[in-house]
Amino acid sequence: MGFLHLFKTAKYTDDVIILDDSKLKLVQSELMSMMKDIVPVFLENHIKWFLSGGSILGAVRHQGFIPWDDDIDLFMERSDFDRFKKVFDKCLDDRYMLRTPGDKDYLMCFPRIEKIGTKVQSIQSVENHSHGLFIDIFILENTYDNALLRSIHGLKSTFLLFVDSSVRLGYCSKNILKYTNNDPRIQKEIRKRTWASHLFALMPLERWLFLSDQVFSSVHKRGKYLVCPGGVNHFFGELYNSSLFEHPSTGLFEGEKWNLPANPEEYLRQRYGSNYMQLPPPDKREKHAYVALEL
Repeated sequence: MGFLHLFKTAKYTDDVIILDDSKLKLVQSELMSMMKDIVPVFLENHIKWFLSGGSILGAVRHQGFIPWDDDIDLFMERSDFDRFKKVFDKCLDDRYMLRTPGDKDYLMCFPRIEKIGTKVQSIQSVENHSHGLFIDIFILENTYDNALLRSIHGLKSTFLLFVDSSVRLGYCSKNILKYTNNDPRIQKEIRKRTWASHLFALMPLERWLFLSDQVFSSVHKRGKYLVCPGGVNHFFGELYNSSLFEHPSTGLFEGEKWNLPANPEEYLRQRYGSNYMQLPPPDKREKHAYVALEL
């Protein structure tokens, strides 16, 4: 059983907020409102973007959110993200914050758009540290056509992702242990995994994340492949033919026509396997738990 899967069936303490259907609908509605602010900025500034991960699966299988999902994920090539960064303050900074790897108190290896005036704190967080409701941006990076150079790029990226994850777990372990103290499986797994955080903790997480971002984006020429090193399947599981992201197709998402990869079925087979249209059993579905949630 994978580490992240443990949280899908975790036994949390009574003070944890578990999203019921009504709270989930509120989160989904707020995310749709955020996208309706953000997508016009992409269009006006000729920024190419795509839905990503479970949001692509939701568009194809459900024409919207996966019914138990509480997020929206985006793909963007590095050059498009750089353009988005340049126009963000002019277009959106009165309502949103753009968080990037290396920013103070930001713990993720990919960028995130957070809504000002909302408050979200997950179980996997630093004690007393919250942020705004967010949309994640997973950057599609260039990598080498040459297999050996691509493998070196992948190994360096994967090692740094391991370091990031280890140090982040060290930061968040107090909260996780506090809110899962009725779940011996998670308690045991956290204590087993935190040893690695001590190896790398001499440098703060923000510096590790900045360094990771530099390595992820170190190839400047677009070639046969694009890769999402910060994705859930890491570098070698998130390596895609660049033609998938040459020209977007469109799909319905909660009544909106939004961008998908050129061949979303090919992406989904690679990402989720050939049975991606089959609903997982209830015990395999994400359980959404928060320490704080204010919309």
